Amino acid sequence: MAFFFTSDLHFGHRNIIDFCNRPFNSADEMNREMIKRWNDKVSNNDTVIVVGDVFLCSTREGEEHVRQLNGKKILIKGNHDRSTSVMKECGFDEVHKQMDFYLPDGRKSLVKHYPVPNCFLKGYDVMIHGHIHLAPKVRGKHINVSTDMWNFSPISLFEIQDLSLETPTPDSCEFKINENRIQISGEFHIDDFSEIIDKVYSEAYSLRKS
Repeated sequence: MAFFFTSDLHFGHRNIIDFCNRPFNSADEMNREMIKRWNDKVSNNDTVIVVGDVFLCSTREGEEHVRQLNGKKILIKGNHDRSTSVMKECGFDEVHKQMDFYLPDGRKSLVKHYPVPNCFLKGYDVMIHGHIHLAPKVRGKHINVSTDMWNFSPISLFEIQDLSLETPTPDSCEFKINENRIQISGEFHIDDFSEIIDKVYSEAYSLRKS
């Protein structure tokens, strides 16, 4: 059994071809080719962790694509994915918002759709993410598994382990929420901004519930 990672497949999303300069003439061609490239690498004994944004089409069509993919499928939900129950109905064995994953060499990685600023990664050696379609494969200790970065096929766990990481650029982020006012200060990579917003929403929601 082998592990693989991928993200941002965007099955059924015609506009992603133009947005990201994907080498396909139609959504149908893109769908067929990504399913083929997945199944050429992944057997039914393998596990693939999909780090968000599986399809942008009807649920019924999305399920048709997911059901054709080999292996056990674990979803880390992205901003375009449906509810946990719907994604399980589409063929995912597990659905999570994020997860901890240990590489074979013992390094601890955070797996989440949005890239997370270094200041939020204390205790982690690696950050595995998607969401950013056209960024470098490696940025500091961030590894981008977006399918656009990996020839539209999943990347194996051992390929990930063998990547040479870089010394992270120091960053910082602090925010305060006082009633309906939010104060954010710090400096972080622009690609990590979506995680900052997600964290602010989560904190604000928790405060309103309390």
